[in-house]
Amino acid sequence: MASKAPAKRAALMGSRTLSMVAVQGNVPEKAALNAATRGKPMASRSPAVWSFTGLLAAQRITKNLKERRTLKLGSERARVTIVAPEVPAFASKPKQKIQISPLQKLLEEYLPKRLGHVTYDPKLGSELAKEVAEELKQRVKSLVPPRYKVLTFVALAERGQEDLVVVSRCLWDAHADNYVSHNYKNDSLFCVACVFMAYCE
Repeated sequence: MASKAPAKRAALMGSRTLSMVAVQGNVPEKAALNAATRGKPMASRSPAVWSFTGLLAAQRITKNLKERRTLKLGSERARVTIVAPEVPAFASKPKQKIQISPLQKLLEEYLPKRLGHVTYDPKLGSELAKEVAEELKQRVKSLVPPRYKVLTFVALAERGQEDLVVVSRCLWDAHADNYVSHNYKNDSLFCVACVFMAYCE
């Protein structure tokens, strides 16, 4: 009875060593199995060693089968590509759409010319913002197709150590309406200008 216990303990230690080698090492399972059981007769090998390696092999096989099946199904499915998205029936359909690049260029050229030499004055800041908004509206109207309403928004403030975030939220038709925005700053002030264009039928 006492002689069987050390033999059983040794067999269990051998199976634990094999599992450590198979999981942590770079040696393949077959080489790890041969290294752990070298010189032992077949009867003294632990059944836990074979079941552990069998589980590892089964896991690898099922993983490979799942990957192959996924690849096969992915290649068989027809890929759907949207060539020309359909405009919903409720959306506006203007005859001529807005070109954004000329409007963006207009903002980028106008703000430095208009505000490049201006020094911020708190008493005149609101009047200056109204003037810039009105001038921008008149210039944008000449570039916008007919039946578009133009709304300009100008935020003007002193440039200091503080940060300011200007956020806008609109409910509109994404197929017809659009907007442009630009921010400009000099040594004494900063300006954020947004121009919204909404199509009216």
